[in-house]
Amino acid sequence: MFFPYDSAALTPQAQVQLEPLGRALQGRALSAHRFLIGGHTDAAGEPGYNRKLSLARARAVRAHLIEVYGVAPERLLAYGWGQGRPKDPARPLSGLNRRVEVALVAPQAWLSPEYRLALMTTPAYWESLEPAEESACSDLLRDPRAVALQDLDGLAAAPTALPCHNW
Repeated sequence: MFFPYDSAALTPQAQVQLEPLGRALQGRALSAHRFLIGGHTDAAGEPGYNRKLSLARARAVRAHLIEVYGVAPERLLAYGWGQGRPKDPARPLSGLNRRVEVALVAPQAWLSPEYRLALMTTPAYWESLEPAEESACSDLLRDPRAVALQDLDGLAAAPTALPCHNW
């Protein structure tokens, strides 16, 4: 679903678009699965602001799925990618880049041993194991795929090492 410029509010159209997902998440077939809700922005504005805005968009979708469809909160991970993963890279200010995407989080058992080894060698994985200081990035701003070897999502396959900033 897409968002208006500089907004994290769900539009009526976005709420309609979320209905099939909400109904599917209520069903038995998906009841054991977790999902990553990834928020994105266009390239307008400062990267730090865009990270917060993208996280607010992901949280808005997550809250809607929890409140309207009764999805268990622990099944939905919210993450803000900011402007770093445009849907339309040729047009960084395009409205197509202001969106939220939802991806299945696959259990570790689905990962090959080669991929697990590659994951463990990324700096983001090791940094995620260290406790965050009070002034460090919040856990919600860390790449959720790098937190542990338990999960992997379908949003570009490998963890992204992200700089830690205080915004």
